[in-house]
This record gives sequence, C-alpha cells and structure tokens, in this order.
Amino acid sequence: MASKPLSPFTALTLDLLLILLSLLSYPTSSESHNHTNSSSSPFKFLDHLKGSHKGDHIEGIHDLKLYLEKFGYISYDGQDRNHTHADDDDFDDVLESAVKDYQHYYHLRATGSP
Repeated sequence: MASKPLSPFTALTLDLLLILLSLLSYPTSSESHNHTNSSSSPFKFLDHLKGSHKGDHIEGIHDLKLYLEKFGYISYDGQDRNHTHADDDDFDDVLESAVKDYQHYYHLRATGSP
C-alpha cells in the first residue's frame, strides 16, 4: 500500500507546530539572565573579606575557615577547640598561613589576605 501525500494544509500545520516547539525550547531572556546570576562566582561569600588581615574580626571569616578546612588547607585538629579560633570570625595565625598556602598553590601572590 502506498501512503497518500500530505495535503498542503497538513504540511503547513506540521511546519508551524515544529517552529512553535523549537521556539518554546529556547530560554527567555529573563531565564538566561537569572541563570547567569545564579552561576556567578562560587567565591562570592568572600567578597566582603577582601583586604582583611591577621587580627581582624569580621563576620564571615568562619565560613572561609570552613572552606579552607574542607579542602585541607587548614586544620585545628589536635588542638583544644575551646582555646583556638576554629569556630569564630577571628583572622588568626593559622588562617593567615592557610590563605598563603592556598594562594601559593594557585600561583597567586601569597599575601595571606583574601
């Protein structure tokens, strides 16, 4: 059995449907804009710490300590956590050393300051 050719109306309807489906698959400008914002720097949590240095007490330094600890640059293990700065927002000697190690590893100028 031979199939019948499509009528011009049916072919046009299918073409329009394909065009509509392809247009719906593209993100809108607001969706692509939101995607750009959500994929901004993973280090955004450090922005307010730029220029801080040993001796500073700034909210968010604890997050930096956790980040560096997660990747092995800092460790307060073996020390009495009650007598260290592991859980506070103080920029201590251990943190400065860890930041320098991180900067050195990534071939950055090792200032010890984020």
